[in-house]
Amino acid sequence: MAKDLRLPDEDSALALDVYQGQPQLAVLQQTDGELNRQTAHNILRAAVNPLSSSHQLVEIKGERSSVQMHVPDPVLFVRLEENAQPLDEIPAGALEIDTHGAKGPKEEKVARNSQYVVVRVDILRGVRVVTSFSINMLGSGKRQADVVPTSITTLPGNHWLRIAPTEPLTFGEYALMEVLNDRTVNLGVWDFGIHPTAGPNRDAILPEAKRPPTLERRRTSGTPD
Repeated sequence: MAKDLRLPDEDSALALDVYQGQPQLAVLQQTDGELNRQTAHNILRAAVNPLSSSHQLVEIKGERSSVQMHVPDPVLFVRLEENAQPLDEIPAGALEIDTHGAKGPKEEKVARNSQYVVVRVDILRGVRVVTSFSINMLGSGKRQADVVPTSITTLPGNHWLRIAPTEPLTFGEYALMEVLNDRTVNLGVWDFGIHPTAGPNRDAILPEAKRPPTLERRRTSGTPD
C-alpha cells in the first residue's frame, strides 16, 4: 500500500513512481502542438491503416521527456468517464492508491471503449518518434515491437483506469497512447522516460498524512464553564 498517497480529482494521466524511497504520483503531460493546453485530456484523431507497413504516427519534440520514472515498473492511471464499466480486480500484492471517493472528472471524459497501450519511442536527432502498431493484435498475447505488455484494470469507483507493465521497462523513452477504435488512435500521447538517476519530477503529488481526529471535551449538564 502506498501510504497516504491519493489520486486527485483534476488530473487526467498520472504515473506511480518511487523517488528516493518515497512513492509519488508524477503528472503526465499530453504532448502535441495542436492540442488545447487548458484541457487535461484532448483528442486528436488519426486513422491507422491496418494493412500498411510500419510508419511514423507521432513526433515528440526533444530527445527526453520532462517526466522521468525512477523505477522500471511504474503504474499508470488514466481518468475514466463517470459511468465506465469495471474490468478486472487489482492483482493481489499490487501497490494500491487511495481513490478517496474518486469524484467525477472535471475535464473531457475518456471514452469507456478506448484502449491504452504503452509504446517505446525511437529517439532521433532532436525528436522522439512513435511508430504504428497493429491495433487488432492488442490483447491477443502476441508480441509487437515497441509495444509493452500491460495489465489493465479499473479501480473501485470506476473513475480511474490502472495500467501496469507486466515486465520491467528498460532504460529509455516511452509514451502512453489511446486507441479510440479498431482503426483510430489519439495523436495526443502522454510521454515519460525511465531513468533511475534522474532528478525529482516537477509538480509530483506527494503523500499527505491524514490528520488524526480531534476529540472535543464534552460538557456535563450543570457544570459551570
